[in-house]
Amino acid sequence: VDTSHPDLTGSLLPGVSFVAGENATTDGNGHGTHVAGIIAAKRNNGIGVAGMMPSAKVVPVKVLDEYGRGTLADVVHGIVWAAGQNVDVINMSLGLLGTDDVLHTAVKYATNRGVLVVAAGGNERTENSPVNFPAAYDEVLAVSATEWQGAIAWFSNSNSYVDVAAPGEDVFSTVP
Repeated sequence: VDTSHPDLTGSLLPGVSFVAGENATTDGNGHGTHVAGIIAAKRNNGIGVAGMMPSAKVVPVKVLDEYGRGTLADVVHGIVWAAGQNVDVINMSLGLLGTDDVLHTAVKYATNRGVLVVAAGGNERTENSPVNFPAAYDEVLAVSATEWQGAIAWFSNSNSYVDVAAPGEDVFSTVP
């Protein structure tokens, strides 16, 4: 997350990076900052956008590099670390095309601590919407994207494990 973004002033708590050689405030592609803005951008400040919950505090936990690549170990460490910080929600805009016992254990650890775990339903619809994890775990709130008219977006997975769909195309936010 870009900690210097004026719409996120006061909304960010210290975070951590599990990506070698990077820190939690590095946002090489803008996605983390975009998501943080949807959640917690300040309202009525005359700039940018208004977040859904502007009083929320965001703890950046970096587990993927600027190209969206990372290791399963980094994802697991990020989940466990965040749950240990007593966060209320862990949002993961990521997914794997296969299940893993260690990942599932980390998700269960977080949810057993009372954390709501939210994950992307996947962006492989053009490839027949394969099952995406951690979204497909029963403990996770799986989210897919809709287009402006309310239908599932052309890229967003559509599977039985998806719990909710929300606007995901042309969403304005705090892109660096």
